[in-house]
Amino acid sequence: MNSHRQYKLGWKILVAGFLINIIETAYFGWNATPQSKAEIIWDYITMFIMGWGIYLVTDAFIKHFRNKG
Repeated sequence: MNSHRQYKLGWKILVAGFLINIIETAYFGWNATPQSKAEIIWDYITMFIMGWGIYLVTDAFIKHFRNKG
């Protein structure tokens, strides 16, 4: 996968993870800290999704500038 395509995919995954996080936080009652095991699990799932998106974006950024130099 080229870096531009990976960059776009990473941003899509990052935005999707953020939206899922908002939805699950609203579902569990907008708590500042998790109140149940299910909420903790969903928090970790959304953090993993957003982390994967951040990794893809930064990796594509690094690849892009390595190839230019």
